[in-house]
Amino acid sequence: MIISTDSLWFHPVNVMYHFARLDNISRPEYKKSKVFRKAYEANLAAIMLMGIIKLQKQNYWMQLVEDKEGTPDIRTFRYAEKNGILNWQEIQEVEVVQYEYHSNELLTDFLKNKKLPPKKSYPETTTILCLADKITSLPSWQKQFEALQDVQAQNPVIILGKTHPDKNIYTICQIHPEIDLLCEFDLTAEAAGKKNVGVLKVHFDPKGKPEKFIHLPDEKHYPFEALGIKKS
Repeated sequence: MIISTDSLWFHPVNVMYHFARLDNISRPEYKKSKVFRKAYEANLAAIMLMGIIKLQKQNYWMQLVEDKEGTPDIRTFRYAEKNGILNWQEIQEVEVVQYEYHSNELLTDFLKNKKLPPKKSYPETTTILCLADKITSLPSWQKQFEALQDVQAQNPVIILGKTHPDKNIYTICQIHPEIDLLCEFDLTAEAAGKKNVGVLKVHFDPKGKPEKFIHLPDEKHYPFEALGIKKS
């Protein structure tokens, strides 16, 4: 699969670090802006990837998508094998949505109405990431899976939730089209143990296929450049 992407990819730890700095210096009114919101969504995708990295024991990289593309919010990739060599980009697109405190409907009904209605379809390569951002008791993963069985779209749907009141403990679980990627993780511990974070640059051959990946730990590029946000 060939998708037009930027050649620069950022490790999730890189994204989380810079978002924490941006969040710390931003005024309340700026946090209501569209660009800050997109940076926030990138941070959620980075948290999700940290759980997947722990589960699969394989690094993932990510980049923000410019507004002119419309959708998705985020692109991620991992190395995939082609012709016996780990030299291929397996790209996944991510749409982020929040199930917030003011949402009165069930989480699965919220997803059906917001991101999975019959007349609104995403490419099957698009994952729907839903942050459960309210204090609530969710049905079991099995019951949530069963509640989405009448959904025609086959997009992976992943739920992300913070599951400890004080510590950075998160849980992810894919609930559609199958139950998968169930993982609880300490985000602080996972981030502290990661090496080779920073920026990855992809070089393409004349046909537009990735031919070389170069890790640049000291690269000065900033993950929110696509949003027009300057590095603090």
